Amino acid sequence: ASVDYNHGSNPGSKCCNCFVFTILRKEALGQVTIRGRLITALFSRFQMIRRYTLDDIPQMLDRIEEFLKSSPTYKDIDFHRNKMEMHLRMSAPLKKFFCNVIEVEGQIIGGLCAETYEYTFSREVYGADLLFYITESKRSLRLATALVDSYVAWGKDRRLREVRLA
Repeated sequence: ASVDYNHGSNPGSKCCNCFVFTILRKEALGQVTIRGRLITALFSRFQMIRRYTLDDIPQMLDRIEEFLKSSPTYKDIDFHRNKMEMHLRMSAPLKKFFCNVIEVEGQIIGGLCAETYEYTFSREVYGADLLFYITESKRSLRLATALVDSYVAWGKDRRLREVRLA
C-alpha cells in the first residue's frame, strides 16, 4: 500500500482533506478531482481508500444503516439517519475528525470514522473510532487492514499519543 499527499499547488504537503491511500497491488500515479481540488495520488484499478466528501454522505449512510441492521450488537438500536448525516456534514472540515471511505468503481463499500480527544488527566491527545464498517459481501482482512492503516497514519501525522479501535 502507498500513501501520497498533495494539497492544491503545493505538492507533498500534508492535509487531511486530500489524504488518499490505495490498497491494490497494481497501482499507477494519476490525478483525480475531489470537491474541486485536483489531487495527485496512487490509484489501483478498482479500489481506493480516501477521505470522504460531502457527496459521499448518502452512500455512506446507506452502508452504515445496512451494517447496523446486520449487526447482532446494534440491530435493535434505532438508527437516526438525519443525526448521522448532520454529524458527517458538520465534521467534514474539522481537523480532529477522521473519516476515510473505501471506494470500489465509484461505490462506497465501507469506511472508518474517528475523532481526537484529550485525556481527562492530561493535555495529550488520542484518537478513538466512532464507526468502522465494510459491506458484508465485500469484507476482507486486506480491506479492514488498509482502513486501519490509514487511520494509524492519520494519527501519526497529527502526533496523537495513540489511536484506538473499540
